[in-house]
Amino acid sequence: MHQGDLGLSELGCDGPESWSLNYVRHDLPGMTMQFKAHGPMGFNDLPSQVRTLAPAQRLGWLLGRVSIEGLPPAGLMG
Repeated sequence: MHQGDLGLSELGCDGPESWSLNYVRHDLPGMTMQFKAHGPMGFNDLPSQVRTLAPAQRLGWLLGRVSIEGLPPAGLMG
């Protein structure tokens, strides 16, 4: 993840698209559960704008690495 934060597109290290598929598959379910746990049980789902994103972009939003116009940050990382 941190390599992707460097913005080194010439090295293939530029944002969530550069994260490994295994990393995204591993962390996305847990981060999604953390987001859902911040509201009443069964009533706190990901915003529709986030649900339609590619998995790496969705994880990026949950981690505060991706901004979505008109949507506040997920706020999970402090």
